[in-house]
Amino acid sequence: MSGHKLRNEKTCLNCGHTVADHFCSHCGQENIEPRQTFHYLFTHFFEDLTHYDGKFWKTIKFLLFRPGRLTREFLAGRRMRYVPPVRLYIFLNFITFLLPVFLFPGHDKAKPKTFKEREQELVTDIAALKKAKDSLGSVLAKPSGLTGNIKAAYEEKLRDALEEVDEDLADETRDLNALRTDTTNFDKSGSVINIGGGNVPKGVHSVAQLDSVQKIPGDRMSKLDYVFAKKHIELWEYGYSNNQIRERMREAFIHNIPKALFLYMPLFAFFLWLFHRKKKWWFFDHGIFTLHYFCFLLLLVTLLYFVLFFSGLAGANTLAKTIEVSIIMAASGYSFFYFFRAHSRVYGERKGVSRLKGFALFIINVVLILAFLLGLVLYSFYTLH
Repeated sequence: MSGHKLRNEKTCLNCGHTVADHFCSHCGQENIEPRQTFHYLFTHFFEDLTHYDGKFWKTIKFLLFRPGRLTREFLAGRRMRYVPPVRLYIFLNFITFLLPVFLFPGHDKAKPKTFKEREQELVTDIAALKKAKDSLGSVLAKPSGLTGNIKAAYEEKLRDALEEVDEDLADETRDLNALRTDTTNFDKSGSVINIGGGNVPKGVHSVAQLDSVQKIPGDRMSKLDYVFAKKHIELWEYGYSNNQIRERMREAFIHNIPKALFLYMPLFAFFLWLFHRKKKWWFFDHGIFTLHYFCFLLLLVTLLYFVLFFSGLAGANTLAKTIEVSIIMAASGYSFFYFFRAHSRVYGERKGVSRLKGFALFIINVVLILAFLLGLVLYSFYTLH
């Protein structure tokens, strides 16, 4: 029951059928006035996302504390009591990856400047200081028309200003020379990612030098190593240090995690399908189990964000860090237990068979997820710009 004002007419605005009660029995649309207050828009948004009538909180409770319950209920046809799994996944996915923006605003801070950006700033500052120095020198050289103590005070002020400009100019010039010296040899001793020993060769600071090394039979790199070494050098030439590359990779990795999870879900369901009887279980059934398990993982990550947030408020407190690590370890253990319990309850096999299949599935998925994450790291590095 939405609580919004119902229409006096009993003809459905959507399909034209007669509406006996609040909802049309033919299309399901609620027979409310088409024009509502702004409050309606606001509440309707949250009702749509969280099923304000109680479905959402009941679904979350079962998702967290009743492994497999939601999947069994859904497959048994008892679906109106809970949020549909696809909608639940979309909502939790949205919350999980939007939450850090509000809890950890520092992660979105301005990125450090590259060498080229810093160099351009220094060049601009030096040009402005030279112009100011020339202006002050020309003013000091011209007759002021002043006499006595006033003239002396005026000239002293000009000389002080000129001395300050000279000091600033010397500092900026020194910084520029140091920056250009560092740019030649900065952080070029190894690669961010070691791909089968594929570090950037020692002494190689440009793509042209790398191509020259590739022509030497004994020093030639594999194609994959060459691609990533070349990418690394291109980032150096653009002006990124190793630390900046790592930071950009971290941000790109976090940004791509939702895509990786979404892409992995069909593979997770596929292995469930391989391990269970095809006549009894459809791929659809495994898909529902997968959606609910991944919703649980997203919810767990969301709760851990809050743990990290409150731990951050405590600062470098040993007790807070200990509690944080303990909670993270407990959550990891619970996710392990949750999978086995949910798998056993949904598929209803003998305990020994269920544990054996669950263990095999868990090992396979851990290996594949790690491979997926490694691929994501490489993809994040290759797509940096």
